Amino acid sequence: MDESGMPAPPEPTSAATLLASGVTEVALDETPSTNAHALELLKSGAAPPHLTLVWARRQMKGRGRGGRVWQSPEGNVFFSMILRPQPDWGDLNQLPLVTSVATHAAIRPHVPPSRAVTIKWPNDVLIDGAKVSGTLIESHRLIRSSDAHRWSAEALVVGIGVNVAHFPAEGLLYPATSLREVGSAVERDQVIRDLAHALIQALELWRQRGFAPIRAAYLQSAHGLGERITIRTSLDLDESVSGVFEGIDEDGALLLRLADGTVRSLVVGDVFFGDPNSAKETP
Repeated sequence: MDESGMPAPPEPTSAATLLASGVTEVALDETPSTNAHALELLKSGAAPPHLTLVWARRQMKGRGRGGRVWQSPEGNVFFSMILRPQPDWGDLNQLPLVTSVATHAAIRPHVPPSRAVTIKWPNDVLIDGAKVSGTLIESHRLIRSSDAHRWSAEALVVGIGVNVAHFPAEGLLYPATSLREVGSAVERDQVIRDLAHALIQALELWRQRGFAPIRAAYLQSAHGLGERITIRTSLDLDESVSGVFEGIDEDGALLLRLADGTVRSLVVGDVFFGDPNSAKETP
């Protein structure tokens, strides 16, 4: 366990199906999308239990945040974990950061120490500033509470894609890379095991100790902290705001210090670094 409270991933094992205890595995040769398959299991009445993992060798119609396409060649990780929200979990708005801390913990040991592995808000993992992993969290049967800022669901699907052997070079919002490209020899099955282990451990840390240790681990690895960034707040290229990335609040929102000195709290948006015009130049 490191100083943040996050445990180290398990030592590599040889069998592809040696997953963490309590995980129900659904392994597919091919599927349009592991998230879509997981949601179909939930809608079908199959009643998949908490910690059901759907993974595939190939995805034909992988999806990212904002309806973007997630390119899915064989050799990369396409991972969707079904979660049943637990009564002693924190605010589910914090879950994207819990997931990103887990993904970072799973990937960091497989990357040469000379390479910087960071988290781009809210839950992309970067290596030397290039995207290696992204997350899409979807809900099944959303439940609204009396508090307008809190919510729950019958189930959640945490989808994580990791570029292990391949990465796209065109049509991107951000530069991309792969574990193989940065000198890692790790294989897909090991990354799947480590992701499952790290996600379960991060959820347990969150359950036992609340959001504080998750937030601390996140800030240790946050990309661009203290630097000027631009956040595009919608698909409209003209809707963006720039300022200094001040940190993350107790709910997981990004804190942005504007030019007039005020601090704005943002809960959704695409983060761009450097020239503010970069947020407007990307198709």
